[in-house]
Amino acid sequence: MSEEEIADVRAIALVRLVREFQHAYMHWLWAWARLKSYQKAKMLLKGFETHCKGRGWKLGEDVRKEIEEEIADINYHIDAGKEELCRHYANLERVRGRIAGVLDDPWEWRDGSEVDAEWMSRPCPDLE
Repeated sequence: MSEEEIADVRAIALVRLVREFQHAYMHWLWAWARLKSYQKAKMLLKGFETHCKGRGWKLGEDVRKEIEEEIADINYHIDAGKEELCRHYANLERVRGRIAGVLDDPWEWRDGSEVDAEWMSRPCPDLE
């Protein structure tokens, strides 16, 4: 094969891998967001228990039981979310390796831009 033909094959392979990467990256971020949402929900409920104690508020037994059941349900989702996150991360790494093979060079998908989601979301006052 000529160098041009090899470059064409690599380009076509990369186009397909880019689609696969985008899909894997999207699912990894969704898994991360879902996991963080459950962790934040748990922190809110645990914090409320502490808040009540600090204020001297006594919760009824049925309400405390409901909070405990909700925390148990959230813990289940946190555990499942960690497993899901690991699966999606492993898939990302698999795709990264395939991309590096096509490029015939190392390739890294992590660039720190994942934190951009927060500051990109803030300037939306018309949606509040």
